[in-house]
Amino acid sequence: MEILEENVCQQYRAIYVHIPFCKQKCLYCDFASYACFGEREMRAYTDALCHEIEVRADEAAKVAAGATIYFGGGTPSVLPIDCLERIVATLKACSFWQEPVEATIEVNPGTADLEKLKCLRAAGFDRISFGVQSLQDEELRTIGRIHSASEALQAIEMAKLAGFKRISCDLIYGLPGQSLASLEDTVGRLIKTGIEHMSIYGLIVEEGTPLERLVDEGKMLLPDEDLTADMYELVQDKLAQAGFERYEISNYAKNGQYSRHNTVYWQYHPYIAFGAAGCGFDVNDKAATDRRNTYYADASQASSSHTCWPQTSSTEENVASVCENTTIAYRRTAISTVPEYITAARVMTPASWRSSELYSIEAITLAQQLEEFMFMGLRRSVGADLKEARERFGVDVWERYSKQLQRFVEQGYLHYDVVKQRLWLTPEGMEVGNQIFAVFVDA
Repeated sequence: MEILEENVCQQYRAIYVHIPFCKQKCLYCDFASYACFGEREMRAYTDALCHEIEVRADEAAKVAAGATIYFGGGTPSVLPIDCLERIVATLKACSFWQEPVEATIEVNPGTADLEKLKCLRAAGFDRISFGVQSLQDEELRTIGRIHSASEALQAIEMAKLAGFKRISCDLIYGLPGQSLASLEDTVGRLIKTGIEHMSIYGLIVEEGTPLERLVDEGKMLLPDEDLTADMYELVQDKLAQAGFERYEISNYAKNGQYSRHNTVYWQYHPYIAFGAAGCGFDVNDKAATDRRNTYYADASQASSSHTCWPQTSSTEENVASVCENTTIAYRRTAISTVPEYITAARVMTPASWRSSELYSIEAITLAQQLEEFMFMGLRRSVGADLKEARERFGVDVWERYSKQLQRFVEQGYLHYDVVKQRLWLTPEGMEVGNQIFAVFVDA
């Protein structure tokens, strides 16, 4: 599951490209996606996106060998194929696309045809992710999906004909009107297609979505908690029987066909993003190097010539001081409104990029990074590597949090291997993962 060889911590392990267009907005969706733009705006967006990639070409020097590619959205497949090909060509020309170990594109089954899929495969995408969500037509109509169950199954077969050997499908359980029988039928039919990866999520009613309004007004009824819990168990049982490994809380694979790209996120490694609402994670090299001398052992062992922080009387106080005051990472988020993004990206020059307002930059303290590292790592079946946590953040996680975590170990939700220095959720713990993640967020 560890896909890339260890390189310096600061290299980008993944590249994300956001395509914010959809044919129709789903009732539950709160992503940065829009269904109100036509081909003219899509082509203008492509121009702006390619310009952004070109302006930022100097950042390609930080891309790790084999870094993954992921086109997400929105629905990337709604773009005209020549626009997608141009974006890929620009990434390659600017040295961002460098023989990736995986290149994924999200596709709505309702926007797929064999010719387009063949073009995507020829462009270099070797993995495709279909937003199936359900194989029941009534359930699909209820949540605003544009495809039918038969179109979803046809899209999977067309992807195989186009040369895609790595195919993933998204499903949602807890949908309005969904039953155990309908969910079992959906999962069973997807298993029969022979695909080797599924992402399965429980429906979340996000604030501000049409679904929230309909539920609040009583116009749409969701399965109750008991039924939703039964659906969760059904998914685990059906996929396990079919030979799928649950390698992350919501992701299942056969024959080692994990999502290499998402694994970069879960390993909490840096990644770069392009496009409206694209979110990247960067690390400041100098700060990481300068602060590392304060990570280990007692404050008395840290030479004042190597740290700008006052010496303190204990390791815990010293590390806490570093975590509270040091910022070595940044999260960059692009303007999400499409017209603003197009305007800003078009006028960018290499000299203006660093000071442009195209991206907002959020500084992340070491304490925040440790929180995110832990709950991202705990999402994976292999859990979080506490040795790596100490090396990256200077914290003995078990020593610091053992009082809060011990009860979850005793309840059978969490396992700690003192020899391997790993902490992971048991299958039962994955059902209550948010309670355990909160230990690190609330600390």
